Amino acid sequence: MVAGAGTQWVMSRHSSRARCHSYHGVVGMLTGTHRDPSMPDVPTFTEAGLAGADVTSVWGLHAPPGTPIEIRRTVRDAIAEALRDPALAKKLAEFGYEPIANTPEEHQAQTAALVRQWIEVGKTVNLKE
Repeated sequence: MVAGAGTQWVMSRHSSRARCHSYHGVVGMLTGTHRDPSMPDVPTFTEAGLAGADVTSVWGLHAPPGTPIEIRRTVRDAIAEALRDPALAKKLAEFGYEPIANTPEEHQAQTAALVRQWIEVGKTVNLKE
């Protein structure tokens, strides 16, 4: 949420850093499991006393259903190699992105966990009403 003259109390790492640098604002807390090295004084939700309120996002490349795992792994390996490039890694870090480059199976498990998390949130707030 962004309010006032660039004050941002809660947002993900990449959006917080970009907005703070653009608007010379203040971030109150970050989503994620650990602090952002470029903003070491900004606590996570858990550190701020709001355990269980963490919201993270995962970016990934998806293939059409039925794409052979060998092809998915080949694409993943090429992307992982690119992410190891020091210039690209530095640029991504400047924007607050933390590349993981996990396997297709790991990414699928991450995605499934996020879907389960948001289904539970929907049930908790009775999203149907």
